[in-house]
Amino acid sequence: MGPHIGSYARALLKFHHILSSQKKRTIRHSARDLGLVGICKVGYPGVLAVEGSEEQVGCYVREIKVRYVRLRSGTSLFYQLNATSCYAVYPFMYLDVQSLRWASCTLANLMTGLSDSDLQMSKLADISSSGVVMVEKMSEVGFFMRRAGLEGWWRAVMGYAKGG
Repeated sequence: MGPHIGSYARALLKFHHILSSQKKRTIRHSARDLGLVGICKVGYPGVLAVEGSEEQVGCYVREIKVRYVRLRSGTSLFYQLNATSCYAVYPFMYLDVQSLRWASCTLANLMTGLSDSDLQMSKLADISSSGVVMVEKMSEVGFFMRRAGLEGWWRAVMGYAKGG
């Protein structure tokens, strides 16, 4: 099967911070559930880069930016994303539904129309099956992007360099 031109995307979101363990879990689990891979820098500032199918990346960005919903039943977190509508599905009754609020979340870059050969993050063995890798230092994100062959894109989007 050859490349599917135009069916993949890459996004980078910037946050004032990502500190809450609930938000970290949501970022990780939702990306995995949607079949996305990437890296998330937690703390101040927060940065999230993901790639995968255009539809799933679009859904993920909307859910993160607009209205992530936390469904809590007891001490377990339950949520499910409907891949076609991007709305939360409520599989359990009598749940406490609460919006996760971000101090600041900006979509810094969204690249669409990529082919499967353009997907660089998924080629790294340490994330190919784990979804989003969480790191604590910006230098770790830079190292990751260099290994993925995305350093130019990363530096340009972050404002560290021109081009990319």
